Amino acid sequence: MEKQKGDIVERAIKAAWVEMEKHDPQQFQKLKERRSKKEGLNKAAREAAAEQIKLAPELAGTEEPQDIAERLMKHLSKDRVEMIKTGLQVPTYQLGISSKPDGTYTVDITRHGKEFMESLQLDTLASIEKVSGIQIASIIVEVLLFAIQVVGIKVAVSDQMISNTAKEIMQMISRSAMLMRAINELRKVACGLAPKPIAKAIFNLIDKCYKEGILWKILKSLCSNMSAWDWIITAVTVTAMIVAALATDGLALVAKIILALVSAYNFLQKLMKLDELDEHKKKIK
Repeated sequence: MEKQKGDIVERAIKAAWVEMEKHDPQQFQKLKERRSKKEGLNKAAREAAAEQIKLAPELAGTEEPQDIAERLMKHLSKDRVEMIKTGLQVPTYQLGISSKPDGTYTVDITRHGKEFMESLQLDTLASIEKVSGIQIASIIVEVLLFAIQVVGIKVAVSDQMISNTAKEIMQMISRSAMLMRAINELRKVACGLAPKPIAKAIFNLIDKCYKEGILWKILKSLCSNMSAWDWIITAVTVTAMIVAALATDGLALVAKIILALVSAYNFLQKLMKLDELDEHKKKIK
């Protein structure tokens, strides 16, 4: 058993370095030759992976948020548990659909109550697809901000960072059938409002971002205000957490997502908004 746990940890560390070499080869060459930095990255990856392994049996089989919180408190600090609870509350932007007297519909895109992107008309299939892409991008950003926060790292996101990241994701999802399947699965289970299936679907979306090779690209964009060292250690920690979660059937991470869903009303409303956009498509067809 101990050997199996050690194998998972080593696999998680190796996967983080592979991703670094792929997405930031300059930093990879620089850091692998600096012993203290390399040891620091390995330590962060090892701790993130070990946490998934340790918490998996503790959280297996529990779906009650209060029970999950109490079990987490045995192993994590109060601040860490609070970061998990609020992990799906980090806002990106909101879509508001309103009807006009002439029967047309307009979409306003706001952040913190202020205009964030230009308003769009829902008058063609192309415009609705564009708005859907904007909404999907915000969902993926918020899921990956959760992945950062769940490992105990807070990111201060600016309007420009959110805008740049959303644009990158919109290009990525247009080329990825895998990501769209993961989003559609999340939408499907969200209609039932049962926390565990939704949590599993969010875990699946995180997994697909990793397997599709876009995780580090998005993390780099979201962490653009960080120093090179801080963003690398963030990406390494998140990668190791995901790899270890996959190796333990996602037991700990899914439970943490269930806990976060308790106060994720706005996030869930984003999924409902995609259904509303689909209804507008039917009107045009």
